[in-house]
Amino acid sequence: RDWTTLTPLHFQNDPRLLFYRQKDGHAFVAPLLANGPNLRVGDPTLVDGWENDWTQITSFEFLGTLYLLFYRQRDGQAYVATVAQNGASLMVGKPAFVGQWEKDWTQIKALKFNGDTYIALYREKDLNGAGFGFLARIIVRNGAIDIDTPIHTALPANLHTVEPFTHSAQPYLLLYRNDGVPLAAQVVAS
Repeated sequence: RDWTTLTPLHFQNDPRLLFYRQKDGHAFVAPLLANGPNLRVGDPTLVDGWENDWTQITSFEFLGTLYLLFYRQRDGQAYVATVAQNGASLMVGKPAFVGQWEKDWTQIKALKFNGDTYIALYREKDLNGAGFGFLARIIVRNGAIDIDTPIHTALPANLHTVEPFTHSAQPYLLLYRNDGVPLAAQVVAS
């Protein structure tokens, strides 16, 4: 209950969900198990030692390794850490500082586009009241993970959900404003 973040972890042949609750810093991981033609969430396992001030946590695969990206809205700090299976739990590597980002990102998600990994950053409203988004490619710079120069992308204001997905091998964003009307926008190069 009261989860701040829910993110999939795509381990080969062992998909899992990561649940994080900001108010107390509790994190749990649970397997996704076959249930006939569907999936069900298995029993959760506590993952200890998390800070209680992450506003966004998302997972992404880069160069064959699974990572978590942690973002703290209060000060705009962003970190990445490797994540690996550890029995029913997780082993999270030491977080590495990625940058001092703006302090008003409301959603941060990862997606694959043209074979590269990107981070989608969304702000519900800019100074003019419009939605505002960026796509930033994940790169290696000076031997460390970093993000490339972000590309501005026009998105509607007041979105409750911005969720990447793939359909027919093409990347899309699911956009939902809590008004009952979901939209799907294909990600294309400009």
